Amino acid sequence: MTEAPYLSIDGISKSFGAMQVVRDADIAVKRGEFVSFLGPSGCGKTTILRMVAGFETPSTGSISIDGRDITYLKPSQRKIGMVFQSYALFPNLTVAGNIGFGLRVAGVGRAAIDERVAEMLALIKLPQLADRFPWQLSGGQQQRVALARAIAPRPTVLLLDEPLSALDAKIRVSLREEIRGIQQELGITTIFVTHDQEEALSMSDRVMVMNQGRIEQIGTPAEIYNHPSTTFVAAFVGTLSQLDATVTDVSRGEARVGSTTIAGLGLPQGAKTGDTLRLALRPESLRYDRRDGDQTLEARILSVHFLGAVIRIKLAIGDVALSLDTFNDPTRPPPVAGETIQIHFAPQTVLALTD
Repeated sequence: MTEAPYLSIDGISKSFGAMQVVRDADIAVKRGEFVSFLGPSGCGKTTILRMVAGFETPSTGSISIDGRDITYLKPSQRKIGMVFQSYALFPNLTVAGNIGFGLRVAGVGRAAIDERVAEMLALIKLPQLADRFPWQLSGGQQQRVALARAIAPRPTVLLLDEPLSALDAKIRVSLREEIRGIQQELGITTIFVTHDQEEALSMSDRVMVMNQGRIEQIGTPAEIYNHPSTTFVAAFVGTLSQLDATVTDVSRGEARVGSTTIAGLGLPQGAKTGDTLRLALRPESLRYDRRDGDQTLEARILSVHFLGAVIRIKLAIGDVALSLDTFNDPTRPPPVAGETIQIHFAPQTVLALTD
């Protein structure tokens, strides 16, 4: 028996005047699941989040939580927690006061508030800062307090609207691990909006990729990265090198790139001999050491970038640029810009794109 979705978004659309910013979105989120909405600015992901929160009303469609229709309820009636990009802490309240604010508004008694605030301070590992004000905290500490304030009233769903975008890189990495750990510990159903693919892939049970108001694909991080269903998803998630090719033999999965024929490709359904398509490769799929079953192309090295654990090599095949990532090997010097080398890849790592 299929588990009923905990958060159900059915046929949601949203227009502002003549501009339609969300188009027929259907999303089913399981209880306790962490789902990221990923896409470029203006794709509609934050608008969906605001409709779930109650700050925007859908033009069409419905939203329900645990079987309860919340489409037209006020935000205060939905029992949803939300963390904003700007933190939105009350400057005149202490850390403890901010965390306990929602509980006080709900009429919870003082003793119960103090107990819950203490739990939240322990959860975010800031018990020593209870009496400080927001201006006395770092950006990472403020975001932890905003998270604690959102989950203190025990919301049914937690919404996170690009909560890490204002932080520096190292704090973002550590805080996203903390957020994911807290979410798993509490088992709270969570929607996370971001344009950062690394955040979405590293934190989520599933990722929903959006483009121009439409959902392009929903899947696990591995499915989204390794098996993109559209050209947009393939190009937006991760780095991608693309080569023009012509199908030469459908039965053998063959296509020609320049003078080289590549066999064993997973060609799109309905592909015919003579069709043109693009073959896409992730940087980690390309190698300059050959393995059994590999296909080979000749390429010229444009540049070599030493990044510590990884060496990123920019290549050219004719006028087409490619990227190759390889682990640093202290016993083997990297290739040099200007050299012509052979690069190798397994046919099953190639994405054949048609749209």
